[in-house]
Amino acid sequence: MKKILENYQDHAWLVFRVIFGALFTIHGLQKFGVFGGTPLTPAAGLFFLAGIFEIIIGPLLILGLATRIAAIFGAVEMAVAIVQVHWKFNPIANWNPLGATGGEAAWLNLAAFIALAAYGAGKWALDQKFLKDWA
Repeated sequence: MKKILENYQDHAWLVFRVIFGALFTIHGLQKFGVFGGTPLTPAAGLFFLAGIFEIIIGPLLILGLATRIAAIFGAVEMAVAIVQVHWKFNPIANWNPLGATGGEAAWLNLAAFIALAAYGAGKWALDQKFLKDWA
């Protein structure tokens, strides 16, 4: 079984990277009123900036371009989100006056970004062609 699964590691990593990048992009687009989100203005400060980062980082992950750099920025963004918005002993039961509920997504995103920063984009990525030293 191990040998069979090992044959598909590259496929699995590609699927993970693309799904995670797509979901992160959608999360960012929601901050601008797309996909049922509430539009933010630049006056929303860090939330607005987070949306910009998410809209940039997500497609980079999907394409596998500058993946490690994008993942580091994503991890920093998630760390800031955890500290400023989602910090509680039990992140799933979290609630705050800004309306943010649950912090488990921020923690899971942080873990995913750490994995992407450590392992890179994988075999099927633009990093392999353009940023071989970073792949």
